[in-house]
Amino acid sequence: MASRALLSSVITAMLFVMIFSRRSTRLPSFQHMSQNAICVSRSHHSYMMKPSRVLSVPPAFSSALAEYEKMHSKCYHSLKQSITNPAAGGSCKYLVHYELDGLGNRLLGLVSTFVFSLLTNRVLLIDPKGQSAKLLCEPFANSSWLVPQEFPHFHLDQAQSLEKAVQSKKFGSMVHVWVASLHRDQDIFHHQVRSKLKNVTWISLTSNLYFVPRLFTFPEFWKPLMSLFPDVRMAFTHLTRYLLLPQDHVWEKIVRFDSTYLSGPGKQLGIQIRLHHRDDPGEFDQRSFDRILECLIGKEFLPMMMNSTTEIISAHPPKRIKVFVASLQGRYFQELKQMYLKYPSVDGSLVQIYTFSQEGVQNESIQQATNALAEMWLLGFSDVLVTSSSSTFGYIAQGIAGVRPYVLHIRPEDLKNCSLPACSRRLSPAPCNHQPYFEEEENLERMIPSDSVESSCGPPTFALWEEAVAACQCEARLKEKGESFMLREGDNGGSRAWFERELDLEVRAECSITGLAMRVESFAACGMVDERQIAAI
Repeated sequence: MASRALLSSVITAMLFVMIFSRRSTRLPSFQHMSQNAICVSRSHHSYMMKPSRVLSVPPAFSSALAEYEKMHSKCYHSLKQSITNPAAGGSCKYLVHYELDGLGNRLLGLVSTFVFSLLTNRVLLIDPKGQSAKLLCEPFANSSWLVPQEFPHFHLDQAQSLEKAVQSKKFGSMVHVWVASLHRDQDIFHHQVRSKLKNVTWISLTSNLYFVPRLFTFPEFWKPLMSLFPDVRMAFTHLTRYLLLPQDHVWEKIVRFDSTYLSGPGKQLGIQIRLHHRDDPGEFDQRSFDRILECLIGKEFLPMMMNSTTEIISAHPPKRIKVFVASLQGRYFQELKQMYLKYPSVDGSLVQIYTFSQEGVQNESIQQATNALAEMWLLGFSDVLVTSSSSTFGYIAQGIAGVRPYVLHIRPEDLKNCSLPACSRRLSPAPCNHQPYFEEEENLERMIPSDSVESSCGPPTFALWEEAVAACQCEARLKEKGESFMLREGDNGGSRAWFERELDLEVRAECSITGLAMRVESFAACGMVDERQIAAI
């Protein structure tokens, strides 16, 4: 840990020299690379993490990225020609990502869109006016991912929607797709529509969701994805550490804060608090705070505080616990800090509480987005991570950290459920697929081609896998007596019996990776299975 503190100080000094010697912020042209050529976080982010957190990039993923970057560099220089005269663009195809909602949603949509572009051999481009362009490093060598300033944007603005293309059966050279919580082009998940889109030169895609788990259900994608990410549960971590690296002006804030407050000896605890389904997401809620304390102290992440009847157990030397709190509402940080200032801990531990920002109100300013990205990465350095259920902010942090977070159950409906634990541990660092895109049984059947799996598994097995994805809505709503995931409506069986039936040993032996393992990973990635149920898998 001492070396980490020294490294942080060195990096901070380097950053000041690098950042302030570079002044230009001009958007890239067709002839020039992005001005964000320096990206200290690319080479140094792994040094900020403990050795056990540093992952080896899967060879297939590394090779795929190298090939993709070559294709991206080649096709980037023919952008203008391809948009004005698609027939002259050769084999190059493009996918332009447009952001939507808060930073967590924007980054989840960006990661998902990149995976889709990687699998379909499309050049990923992003809107230069978006937050990602101002916060993230250029990921692709010898090229840029920004739509250049002289690009004729009006062509993309006039692109027809996927819905109209499907209705008219005329896709043309440009199509716009919505993959978002309120605007969902369900047809993009239909195999026949995906086949039609292969011939479309330009696709613009607006998304605020993580839909990578859905891509695993596409017959043409699941084997490549399993090759790219042999450990499916760590796919999102590999993606975030490649694609979501902060630009130097953000990284400097991260390194400076970390070296000042968080690095050095002692355990680091990260807490991300987000109140959903409330009129004011930045409010302080006492019941939520009580449940947060129940989790932190009950799980022994923080020590109990001394009272008049408590016997003090001194630790020599005292343990140090550094707590980083990320929340819109600063009172959670203040209350926690005052508690450990006012009352000593029972075991003599020194508990230090820190926060990076206390915005109070959520907005779409670049300053708040900068702070949010810095907080996501600071949380990612934690030894233990506690996040809020269904929080996209927390999803990014747990992906960066590459750890299984403990999820706080502090939604209004959770607080009414006395049998619900204060927090429960997810089985994967991956985000949940909030929108599985199966609203009706007829849609489920319509999207499953008869040749979707190898003959050894057969369509019925694949249909069950699709139903498993459909059941994965969000973090586990732990019900009484051990039920660990939500069932589709109309299923009268108990969740444990259903799970055990689908993971029968004989089915496992027969279908191997292409069938059963995919279903297992879908549950694991969405936190829908507890340790007892998955222990034997």
